Amino acid sequence: MNRYGVLERYIPAFGKITGLMQYDLLHAYTVDQHTLFVIRNLRRFFVNDFSKEFELCSEIAQSIIKPELLLLAGLFHDIAKGRGGNHAVLGAQIVRNFLKYHKFKTYDIDLVSGLVEHHLLMSRIAQKQDLEDLSVINQFAEMVQSVHFLELLYLLTIADIRATKENLWNEWKDSLLKKLFYKTKEQLQNYVNPLSLDKKVKVAKEILAVAINQHGLDVVQTDKILFTMPKDYFLRYQVEDILWHLQLFSKESDKTIRVAQRLSRCGVVDIFVYGNDYKGLFFKLVNIIEKLNLDIVDAKILTSKDNKAYNTISVLQDEKLEQINISQTIEYELSQTPVIVRKISDKYVHKYFNHTIHIAFSYNDKWNLTQLEVNVIDRQGVLSNIAYIFYQLNICLVNARISTMGERVEDVFLLVILIINH
Repeated sequence: MNRYGVLERYIPAFGKITGLMQYDLLHAYTVDQHTLFVIRNLRRFFVNDFSKEFELCSEIAQSIIKPELLLLAGLFHDIAKGRGGNHAVLGAQIVRNFLKYHKFKTYDIDLVSGLVEHHLLMSRIAQKQDLEDLSVINQFAEMVQSVHFLELLYLLTIADIRATKENLWNEWKDSLLKKLFYKTKEQLQNYVNPLSLDKKVKVAKEILAVAINQHGLDVVQTDKILFTMPKDYFLRYQVEDILWHLQLFSKESDKTIRVAQRLSRCGVVDIFVYGNDYKGLFFKLVNIIEKLNLDIVDAKILTSKDNKAYNTISVLQDEKLEQINISQTIEYELSQTPVIVRKISDKYVHKYFNHTIHIAFSYNDKWNLTQLEVNVIDRQGVLSNIAYIFYQLNICLVNARISTMGERVEDVFLLVILIINH
């Protein structure tokens, strides 16, 4: 239908995206090609021969009564690209008019137009928000409203990302979307009054205590370590992460800096750095990892009551990790004199793309933190330069979510800004 011009005669709006280029490094295809690839990806979820490819998607697909509604959402999700304004909102109105003309039921019209309008929502939240924060899950649950809509949106999101660029999909994105899906589904199915912060910490400690006994760790030693930890340590780290930390501490060592790495269940390599905290530690750590040409996707920055740094930097799997001893490299580099920030060179600039920097601040009431979002063109040294600014301005970093979208990076930082009187 598309090849012979039938599709654009049947849906005039489709003709406006036929052959439409998207001038960035995120989208590898024209809008019409991308749309047809989304349809192909959605169809595979319903075909038994591909049931092992994306098992959760195939499982969800088996319970969908009207798959045609999902396919229509895929067909229209980018239909308003190139018109200016919010293409998702404009596309929702276009598909609403199309379905009304074809006498679809009101519920089905609302469902499809809602999927088109919010087709970017799940990806944005998964990659830019703290999924361990219950308020984030609650807000997303209020937006999707039902498990059925959540399931359809999950399938559309995965089909959309995989049809954007060949190497855009990875295990890290898969793990984030699954985490958001399961947490939101549980919230929609079993809504209860959320526990207070103290009660959640208490529950987490009780579960951890059982795990410590099961793994035969020294209870007295672990209690001393855990006593120094702030409350959010028990909320931001999973039990298996904390056990990993404790097992590292159980080994005798005279090193002032300890570094360990492991392949996490999320398909990324976690690099854990423990030692005395000091101003500029995060900046030095990021600079070292950037020099190794590793891609950072996440960072957890935490300082204990006795001023010990518990920093976890997650990087994408790379063959370079097999060629170097990253633990020894980081330990050695951190023990050296302060590194010099690498200024961003013009040779890394993508001269054919918009270089506008977007910076936005917001306030996180729950954690009493400032949230900073930075959207900038991707160049070597961007993250270390941002970290150097934090270092210069005496800004304490608590958490970071690093995301690269084609030629741009969209990073989110949670900060404590200290005001020092001179």
